[in-house]
Amino acid sequence: MAMNQCTDQLHALTRAAPEVPTTASAPATLRFLDMMLGGFESEELEFTVTIPADWRDAEIQAFVFCNDAGRWVELEGRAERQGDRLKLTLPGGRLVHVAVALVPQYQMVP
Repeated sequence: MAMNQCTDQLHALTRAAPEVPTTASAPATLRFLDMMLGGFESEELEFTVTIPADWRDAEIQAFVFCNDAGRWVELEGRAERQGDRLKLTLPGGRLVHVAVALVPQYQMVP
């Protein structure tokens, strides 16, 4: 399945939260990473991604999807913020094709 098809499916699954402003100082967008992980049998996969500079003041929500026989399936995992990076821990496996969707969650200031 092409990455643009995955993007369309992810947009259908995720919606911008009502508290996310759509101003130039806090863009309400999704950003995707497409990667292959693993290459060996493991109990869990762990990797870090850099949070985009313009999102570092926001809480980040991460959705991770795995390509399973041509279908994109959401994976259960853990995310831990470490400064300007997000550490993701996923169930193990061999070589895994994943797409990570990062979503900023800004709080409205009255």
